Amino acid sequence: MKRKIVYVMGAGRSGSTVLDILLGSNPGVISTGELVHLHGRGWTENHYCACGERVSDCAFWSAVKENWSQKATADIPSYLELQRRFDRIRNVVFPARLKSESRFRDYLRDTGAIVDAILDVSGQPVLVDSSKKPPRGFFLSLLAGFDVYVIHLVRDPRGFVWSKAKLLAKDERAGVQAEQRPRALLETVVEWILANVVSALVSRRMGDRAMQVRYEDFVANPKQELERISQLCGVDFTDCLKRLDAGGTFAPGHTVAGNRVRMNRNLTLKVDEEWKDRLPSRRKRLISLVTSPWLVKYGYPLGSSATS
Repeated sequence: MKRKIVYVMGAGRSGSTVLDILLGSNPGVISTGELVHLHGRGWTENHYCACGERVSDCAFWSAVKENWSQKATADIPSYLELQRRFDRIRNVVFPARLKSESRFRDYLRDTGAIVDAILDVSGQPVLVDSSKKPPRGFFLSLLAGFDVYVIHLVRDPRGFVWSKAKLLAKDERAGVQAEQRPRALLETVVEWILANVVSALVSRRMGDRAMQVRYEDFVANPKQELERISQLCGVDFTDCLKRLDAGGTFAPGHTVAGNRVRMNRNLTLKVDEEWKDRLPSRRKRLISLVTSPWLVKYGYPLGSSATS
């Protein structure tokens, strides 16, 4: 049986880290967080793993590093260069240009090697990667030897903009590796649109191995959405559902990067709709105007009332 990759893509601040951790709480599944940052933030910059150790001191990622180095042709700096070269939207829009790129084949091979290394060390057959970047989802689907499934996670753009408008002070142990300053409104709106347009393109190319999940539906009715995900990828999430029904908490394991909630040792599922009360009405109207085609597409109200 082929090993499986479940990839979560879309705009940031959409609940991808929480979804990753919940899926990874099930037997047979390993949650990795934003795996795209392992070689950079993890092995190069030595950020904190969700287990509380620096990545260099984490026994799990140290074992993965040794395993990967035996399989891969590139070293860490070379692999990071391959990431910078190929993880671009233009390569999703115009994939034919990659056919003659021998370095792209190297990139795919060494990316497959990191997935193999993680599954070897963890002893699990299914890996969850919530890197969010749409190009990565497309490239993972090209890997030989894996069944790859993609979840396009969508959040109301007004909630996304509100989340990006907050100031987060640097606190490495809390999962904030550098100060995050508030982002300009239109810049954030464009980021949301672009991420979802390209994610939709990747989903179309993936066909019946892709699905769309709204953040709001996931937190309101996790049982329904987890059952849909189970049908997509053929993974039984019964244990996760039982823990949710019992009001249990979830541990993030060894997620290597992602939202700061990954550092919470007792994670619970709860909706974040602070934007409805805190985001100024004028900004809500502007965001609604600019994103109106996508609000309709994804089933969100054009006004600032509760999500339907």
